[in-house]
Amino acid sequence: MKTGRVSTYVHLVPGGPAVNRAILRIAYLGARVVWFLLRPAHQGAVVALWEDSRVLLVHQTYRRCWTFPGGGVGRGEAPETAARREVAEELGIDPGPLRPALAVEERFEWRDETVHIFEAALGGATPRPDGIEIDEAALLTVDEALNRDVPTHIRTYLLSRGAEHTVASSA
Repeated sequence: MKTGRVSTYVHLVPGGPAVNRAILRIAYLGARVVWFLLRPAHQGAVVALWEDSRVLLVHQTYRRCWTFPGGGVGRGEAPETAARREVAEELGIDPGPLRPALAVEERFEWRDETVHIFEAALGGATPRPDGIEIDEAALLTVDEALNRDVPTHIRTYLLSRGAEHTVASSA
């Protein structure tokens, strides 16, 4: 069972992945209205999973964009713990050792957001998108990733790393 706040409830709804994706999308759009009204502070944690010179991007069904696996940091939760939890939930893999790469502060979806970006080696693991939050995963070069619809914090990270970046599997 999923342990993320919104996704926990969505994954409990019978009716198959299509119904669950639709409910998640509606919940997300409702949350954006609340964020617009309240402008809350929020922390997120994502992981750039590298395989040689390619990085893994995932496509979110509710946000309809490409990003790194990850999500919100819970109250009292460390960003690294959140990043590790989200990768396991969304892709069914253990990311192994994580290296802090960048923290980006920005206004994202009407929230004052701090996104903690970690790096790890994919190490030959096979990501299995959950089919509800994540419907696709793609290993891309930095240039290919920059040609996708990615959030500003992902674009900032990718531009800071350049085309030749890799994470050693022993990292």
